Amino acid sequence: MTQNSTSERIHRAALRLFATYGFAGTGIRKIADEAGITVASLYHYVGTKEELLERMMHESMSELLGPARQVTGDPAQRVSALVDLHVRRHAQASQLCRVGDSELRSLSRARRARIVGLRDEYQAIWADAIASGIRSGAFEAPDARVAAMAMMQMCTGVSHWYSPRGRLTLDQVSAAYVTMAMAMLTAGAHGPRGGAAGLAMSGDGHERAAR
Repeated sequence: MTQNSTSERIHRAALRLFATYGFAGTGIRKIADEAGITVASLYHYVGTKEELLERMMHESMSELLGPARQVTGDPAQRVSALVDLHVRRHAQASQLCRVGDSELRSLSRARRARIVGLRDEYQAIWADAIASGIRSGAFEAPDARVAAMAMMQMCTGVSHWYSPRGRLTLDQVSAAYVTMAMAMLTAGAHGPRGGAAGLAMSGDGHERAAR
């Protein structure tokens, strides 16, 4: 067996265990047993359990952030694309996304800071799209960052219940979420916003998204 295939087997085993028992509830010996290797062999391929977790969380965020950076169009098109991306990713990589969404607290300060940087950029893309719609009058929301967090949290839940064997296809689930997100943002829209209220919700880069 090649080194790459063994490393991948360890990664898959750790991911299953982290998603099921949590990072704190998963020991190195359990990972080794799940991967079918000895603890001594495991340390040949990975440095620490935390190193495995950071690698997973970096992958989880990068697979969202990369496509999100490419999203263009008017505010409605941008939000629709972001909702579709978030839903599909959480449905298709549910274990990875559950770990990425829940284990930030388990990383040490330096590792956590690297992942937080990716997360903040991703959240800012959402907030900027929503803020643009608020300014143009296409959307109505009391705060762009809060709206972004609410919609991301709604979409994140897909990782806990979606099954390709379920009643709806992934295309149908994604379309439903896009429809609900647009309904949330357009229910009270009345035209272009301006003045202090519009500036307060502008989503500029000087504040981080609400957490």
